[in-house]
Amino acid sequence: MPSPRMVLDHAGLDRLLASSQMGTAIFAQAQDMLPVVRAATPRRSGALAASWRVESAQTVVRTRKGGTSVRAGARIISDAEHAAAVEFGHLGTAVPGAEGYRFVVPGQHMLGALAGTKAARAAGKK
Repeated sequence: MPSPRMVLDHAGLDRLLASSQMGTAIFAQAQDMLPVVRAATPRRSGALAASWRVESAQTVVRTRKGGTSVRAGARIISDAEHAAAVEFGHLGTAVPGAEGYRFVVPGQHMLGALAGTKAARAAGKK
C-alpha cells in the first residue's frame, strides 16, 4: 500500500495569505505590539513614543521560483521627523578641540530589536 502524500495547494495558500481575514489577524498582532514599541522608545519629550501607529498593508514578496506573491500585512509607523535618526543613529554636534570630527549618536533600534532582524538572528542575539 502506498504511503500518504501531501500535495500543497499553492493557489489556495496565496489566497489565504492575501485574504482580509489574514490582514485582520496580522493587524491585530501589530496593534498588540504597539505598547511594546512605545515602551522601547527613548523619551525626551514623548513625541516619538506618541507618534507610533499601525496601518494595514499589502506586501509583495519574492517567491523561491523567482516570481512574486501579494500578502496581507501591517506596518508599525512613526510620523515623527526624528524617528529615523533615533532608530538608525546620526551624527551629533562637533567634537570640542577636534576640527572636522563629530559625535556619532548610535541608533536605538526600537523596531529592529523587537523584530529580530536577520543580522541579530545571524549573530545569535535573537
